[in-house]
Parts: sequence; C-alpha cells; structure tokens
Amino acid sequence: MNNFSLNIEEGILRIAKKYNITLDEARILYFGIMHSLKGEFDNAIIIYNEYLEKQSSPTLFGARGEAYLKKGDYDKAINDFNIALKLNNYETDAYFSRAEAYRELGKYDQAIEDYSSTLKLNQNYFAALNNRALIYFEQNKYQEAINDYTTILKEAKNQDSFDITYENRGDVYEKIGNYDMAIEDYTKSINFNSRNIKVLRKRGLMYIKTGNLDLAINDVNKAIEIDPSNSINFHMRAGIYDLKRDYNHAIEDLSSAINIDNTFTDAFLCRGNTYLKMNQYDKAIKDYDVILKLKPRADGLKNAHEIAIEMKNYAIEEKNKK
Repeated sequence: MNNFSLNIEEGILRIAKKYNITLDEARILYFGIMHSLKGEFDNAIIIYNEYLEKQSSPTLFGARGEAYLKKGDYDKAINDFNIALKLNNYETDAYFSRAEAYRELGKYDQAIEDYSSTLKLNQNYFAALNNRALIYFEQNKYQEAINDYTTILKEAKNQDSFDITYENRGDVYEKIGNYDMAIEDYTKSINFNSRNIKVLRKRGLMYIKTGNLDLAINDVNKAIEIDPSNSINFHMRAGIYDLKRDYNHAIEDLSSAINIDNTFTDAFLCRGNTYLKMNQYDKAIKDYDVILKLKPRADGLKNAHEIAIEMKNYAIEEKNKK
C-alpha cells in the first residue's frame, strides 16, 4: 500500500473515531468532505446519496445537509438536518447548521432557537453565540446581542477573532447611542488589528459624535496611511474639516477623493457645497453639473444646482451695483 493510500485510510480511521461511526460511514464521509473542500458539492451529494438510499446515518444526513447548505439549497439542507436530528437529537453541528440555513432564509426566530439548542449541548460553541448575536442585532435586541458578545470575550480561549467580536459589540453600542463604550470596543479591536481601516473609520465617526474632531482626524489619517488609494478615507476627513470650518483642507481632500474616483458623486456634492460656503459659485456650479450628468435624477441635486445659480446671479448683481 503506497503512502497516499495510507493517508486516506488514516483519515478514514480518524473520522470514524471522531464521529463514533462505522468505517463504511467514515469512508463515505471522507470522500464527501474531500469533494466539498474542492467546491464539488454535487459530487459530494451523489456520494452521500449512494449510501443513504440503502441505510440511515444521522452523520451522513448531516453531511449531505452541509453540502446543500454550502450549495445554497437551504430547504433541502433543512430537510436533511431535520432527519439527522430525528435520528439523533444530540447532533450539535446539525442544530448549528440548520440555524445557518434558517438565517440565510431570513427565518430568524427558528435560527435563534437552533443556535440556542446548539449552546445547550455545547456552551462553548462560540460561532453559535456570535451568529445569534448578529441576529439579535438585526432584531433590535441590543442587550441580548451585547450579552452574547460579552460571553465570547469572557469565555473563549482562542482570541484570533476577538478583533471582530469587539467591533461587532462596538456596533451595538453605537446603535444604542453609547458612543463611549463603542469607542472603547473599537479601540480594543484596533489593538488586535491596527490596520483595519473600517474600524478606524468607525472609531473616527464616534469621535465626531462625541465632539473629538482632532482624534477623529487622527484615525482617518491612519486609514489614509494604510490605504492612500481609498477615496472614502479622503471624503470622511473632508467632512471633519468641514465641521472645523477648515474649508480649504476640505476642498483638498474632496479633490483627492475625486482624483481617485471621478464618479464619486458624494464627493462632488460635498465639494460643491463647500465651494458655496466659500462663495466660489462657478466652481460649485461646475461640480453640480458633473453630478447631474452622472445621476440626472439624483434627489436634491437639482435644488442645490438651482441654489448655486441663484447665488451666483445674486453675486453678479451686487457687484454690478458698485
């Protein structure tokens, strides 16, 4: 027997031991998993079908359900998980995966019920806690979401994904208006991953909402250092400069955003508005004209364009009086 065959047999033996199943079941599961790892879900399903047409196996019904789940066939996945759980209602992974299918279908109450069943069987199933928290957030059950994220942060020994967990909990605190706690969590997230531009911008937004504009600029500066080709970073910093009434720097940043993306309508709009504040009507009108060409039906833009024209005409009239 060559080394390749030995590796397969060793893999099958490990699977049999892990799932407490027969060698025949383990063999089917092994090759099904190999196909799924390569994205060949239909081939995996065919292999599972060949066995399940002859005899039942909660593990293989669950495995076929996983293949359907990854394929996006959620109803068939749920059906297989139902069978697996009917055969063995202690199949923790089946509860979790059925919850995932329900979540994809937008059936959040059923998903929460299955995540909760998963946690009853294994209180350290942190993926279930995380995903249940995500649904609680969508359902505006913010304290429940915070509780789940807090449990993960207290109990999980593997901290590899803590940056995401702190970010998610920070999002909940932001949603309920607790900006100081949001800043604290975003800071902890950044401590785990200092190059996460998205979280830097989120913390920057919290600093804006708490009136700490200089700290907000510092965060956006870091984001720009990490990715100077990101137009959103310049657009956000321009907004902060606008709040500080530093219109020249705002114009510079909006121009940088436009140089990166010349279809960035929000940047044109903000620059046009800033030019208006600086009484530079011709430049404002030019920016509004660009927007109207890019998005001729954009809400509000025609009014802004008309205002710019009216203000320009008013300035000309006042100049001619002198």
